[in-house]
Amino acid sequence: MVLLSASAEFKLRLESGDQSVQLRDPGAFLVVPRNTWLTVLVHDSASVLFTTPVRAPEMKQFLLPVIQSILNIEANPDGYVN
Repeated sequence: MVLLSASAEFKLRLESGDQSVQLRDPGAFLVVPRNTWLTVLVHDSASVLFTTPVRAPEMKQFLLPVIQSILNIEANPDGYVN
């Protein structure tokens, strides 16, 4: 998940117990482990981009430019943000 505006608190239910993560700055992100339940708490309005990993290389080629344009970032040819 990528925070696009405002701030949000994510409550994760992990095997080791509940964890709270605050995202406060646009562009901050959180990778949620597979099979993890979560709740998002927003005190004001916020925009969050929720994504799901894809395995197909052609989908990565399609999604990466979309995410880059939203966040106004660049990535190297392997798809990693510099």
